[in-house]
Amino acid sequence: MDTKLLNTWIEISESAYVNNLNFFKAPMSRLNLDIGTGKAELAVVIKANAYGHGMMEIAGMAAKNGVNFFCVHSLDEAKEIRKNGFNQNILVMGHVPMARLEEAVELNLQLALYNLESLQALDKVAQKLGKMARVHLKLETGANRQGVTENDLNNFLDILKTKKFVKLEAVYSHFANVEDAADNSYAMRQLERFNKM
Repeated sequence: MDTKLLNTWIEISESAYVNNLNFFKAPMSRLNLDIGTGKAELAVVIKANAYGHGMMEIAGMAAKNGVNFFCVHSLDEAKEIRKNGFNQNILVMGHVPMARLEEAVELNLQLALYNLESLQALDKVAQKLGKMARVHLKLETGANRQGVTENDLNNFLDILKTKKFVKLEAVYSHFANVEDAADNSYAMRQLERFNKM
């Protein structure tokens, strides 16, 4: 890129980025042993233009270095990634409007699931298309944004089990203040709640 006409720009060191990826990949083999029933997988969050670093540039470096999973906020971000030739798994973490669920299933995207209305609609759309809808169940453990609460979980799972066209791929939560290095007690309470659920 010619920077002569620009006031500001970002230069990304691929070797530094690969070092960061390797830092997170290192404990994966131990995690896979601890989980026992499933495989832990590194997912790179590239929403919001990879936090200003360039969604396609970061996706390209990640894919080149063995990352097979991306997280985005919106269906439009996921469509842009697919349009640019990336076939990795993509989790849409934000809300997908009911009117656009068909697009998501057609693109073989994974969706955050946290309410019964979306579950019911997703099952109908997937059945109509003859495809499986792939979901990650979001548990509410303390961020208080979105997610299935502990009180609602058993009922939610009972209904989910009846849906033949919705496949549960994973379960996750969102730490509210994990960046607080001085006091991680709230994050630890969230982790305990998550493990219990």
